[in-house]
Amino acid sequence: MIILSWNIRGLNDPCKVVSLKKLLAEQCVDVVGIMETKVKCDKSVKLQKKFGSSWSWFCNYSSSHRGRLWVGWFHDKVNLSVISSHEQFIHVQINSKDLHHQIFCTFVHGLHSIHDRLPLWDELMVMLSLDYEVNHFRSFVDNLDLGELKSKGSFYSWSNKGHGDTRIATRIDRGLVNQAWLSKFPHVESIYLPPLLSYHNPLLVEVSRFATTKGRPFRFLNCLADHADFCSIMEKSLHSVTGCSVMVTIWQNLKSVKKNLKDLNTKYFANVDEKVDVALAYLKAIQDQLAVDYSNSDLHVKEAEAVSMVKHWMNIQESIYKQKSRVDWIKLGDSSSHYFFSVMKHRQGRNRIDSIFTKDDVLLKDPILIENEIVGFYKGLLGSSDSSLPAVDLATIRRGSQLSSSSIDILTSMVTTSEIDSALAHIGDA
Repeated sequence: MIILSWNIRGLNDPCKVVSLKKLLAEQCVDVVGIMETKVKCDKSVKLQKKFGSSWSWFCNYSSSHRGRLWVGWFHDKVNLSVISSHEQFIHVQINSKDLHHQIFCTFVHGLHSIHDRLPLWDELMVMLSLDYEVNHFRSFVDNLDLGELKSKGSFYSWSNKGHGDTRIATRIDRGLVNQAWLSKFPHVESIYLPPLLSYHNPLLVEVSRFATTKGRPFRFLNCLADHADFCSIMEKSLHSVTGCSVMVTIWQNLKSVKKNLKDLNTKYFANVDEKVDVALAYLKAIQDQLAVDYSNSDLHVKEAEAVSMVKHWMNIQESIYKQKSRVDWIKLGDSSSHYFFSVMKHRQGRNRIDSIFTKDDVLLKDPILIENEIVGFYKGLLGSSDSSLPAVDLATIRRGSQLSSSSIDILTSMVTTSEIDSALAHIGDA
């Protein structure tokens, strides 16, 4: 499912109609939100027919005589239901015909003044059944726990198309999603396409199934060090290989440490969310029994054990989320697991490479093509192999800056145990 949003700044121009039709076809768009069409109501149907019979349309002329917002959908691929229509937004539910995707989407085009935009935030909050008083956009974003989608393409989304020093550009068009949306579609990104004849860049969002990737690199979790078997595993792993050179021995032993710690993590700490749910379900079952048999001493003991187990897994869950989110300024035990989880998912989404532009501005989405492009780029940086290398000109080197004798002694001296201990002591928990 591919969604496009574009402030087209007037759709009466036939050239803009042609540009929009071409863009919808090239990008295989399923749903499009068009802002600021400036098309009168009596001319809207005639203009919409130019996009073909496969497109259905909804416009907010009932709320604004200027038709500030149009929403179109390719009804052969998706079903769209309008939930709410307002002068400044249209809120819809989109279902793909293959039933793989069902999402809610709000196309927003605010009025120009802060005072005129106040009803926008109030209406959105009422629509989402929240009773907070919203005074400005930042409060609205914070209250709904919204975040911006990872983006590609042009950084600026609007310009006045001026020349020289009179040209002004800014980023005023954004794709915002809540944490539930981000958790379900962590790989989705918004692509800022060229503005063509408009002042605004179109935003393209492709909602698709999560593409499987290769395994993640090993990462040491702090909770591993608290396990009872941690010390014995480390002792065994660090002495698993002997009789080789020092460097080979260290390398092989570290590989053994990595393998054994991964096994420990998989066995005891994988699917920690499920372990928390199971512990909570067990505690609830015990407390349901206590509601019937309140004086049962055996149930009292089981309840205490269940509470301890819930706290144990919640602390581990929070520790893992905190470490993965890299948030250092909130202490563990502050019941911030939801915040850590949100930050972690946001980081994971931004760190993923689901698409990439080549040097010829071709967008690649296939994982194999992306891998080949990245490998090729770094091969180009490193250069090609050669059968012979020119000798270093010692005279030229000696005429340049050189290290002093004392600096050479410092760099070539042996690393002491105290220096290693000091370096390890200054490593944080994050």
